[in-house]
Amino acid sequence: MKPAEKRDRIADDLAARIIGGTLPPGTRLPTEQKLAEVLQVSRDTVRAALQLLENRALIERIPGKGTFVRSLKADPGPVISFLLPCAEILADRIGYRAAMITRELLSGAICEAGKRHFRVETVAVSPTNRNDEIDWASLEHLDRSSRVIAYSFWYEPLFDFLCRRGCRLALVTLGRENDLPLAPGFAASCIRLQDDVAEFHRTALRFLRGEMDCRKVCLMQDLHRVGDLSGYDTVHDVPDSDRVFHQSAADDRHFRAAMRKFYRQKPFDGLLLSAPYLHEYDHSASLNANLGLPEGVRVLMYLDNPYAALRNAPCLACDFRAVGADAVRALCRPEWKNDVHVFQPYITTNQ
Repeated sequence: MKPAEKRDRIADDLAARIIGGTLPPGTRLPTEQKLAEVLQVSRDTVRAALQLLENRALIERIPGKGTFVRSLKADPGPVISFLLPCAEILADRIGYRAAMITRELLSGAICEAGKRHFRVETVAVSPTNRNDEIDWASLEHLDRSSRVIAYSFWYEPLFDFLCRRGCRLALVTLGRENDLPLAPGFAASCIRLQDDVAEFHRTALRFLRGEMDCRKVCLMQDLHRVGDLSGYDTVHDVPDSDRVFHQSAADDRHFRAAMRKFYRQKPFDGLLLSAPYLHEYDHSASLNANLGLPEGVRVLMYLDNPYAALRNAPCLACDFRAVGADAVRALCRPEWKNDVHVFQPYITTNQ
């Protein structure tokens, strides 16, 4: 699948932030020059992306004053409801990876919905990001005509409600969540979109052993510790995998000590790793130094990451924008079909 142009990806990301409320009406956007510097693209690319947003009536340019987010007018047309665990998820305040995947899915959904004359609404279902504290009033408008997109089984407490309301749901899952069952009555109204776990491991191993010439490969990735793992020489839990963020330098030292211990126990020269959210990175040091590993270990990260120190590390990624678009296409088919859509991983070198 051909990646979207930089112009389109920038426009889609800003559109998701506007529609999701992260950039509320009246917000003044940075200048073209500033955006170009932050996004590391040309000013022409930024100008083209802003033109797309202006064409979609999401922003307005006021001569002598700047570029501002426009108020979104209520549209009586058909709607795709995109569930969010809480409003802050789009602003990286919950966890970078969850925010990144959610924004990518939302961007793809918005783009595809616009082509089909649907609009996308975001529904923050909890004020606290807890799925045992659901704001049920935020879901009261959903009914048999509703088409809903949700990412992960975090939303499982809502499944019975959505089933009783007769909603159509497109559920996106990864790794170990792919095999979790749905209640029979609900399964009939649910489309599953999931990654190919077997291909996930094949792609990682092919890259580490082939492109990176690794002889002993370690898997340290909790979400995808399912399927056939026989291709890896060793498998470890990610240190402190139950924590989203490290809160202190002491936490960082504990993580690095655990990584060094794993390496001493069973040395490896190739590693598939979920990026940890360390308290602080030394951006002047190498990726391996930050992780507590010898420089000779070749590291393949799982998905993109927020750390400047990691930007040159190759990543095993998925095109979540394409997945969001696929979810909309499936929900908008004239004849309902509760099938399974499988999407593939790919390697990005972030160069």
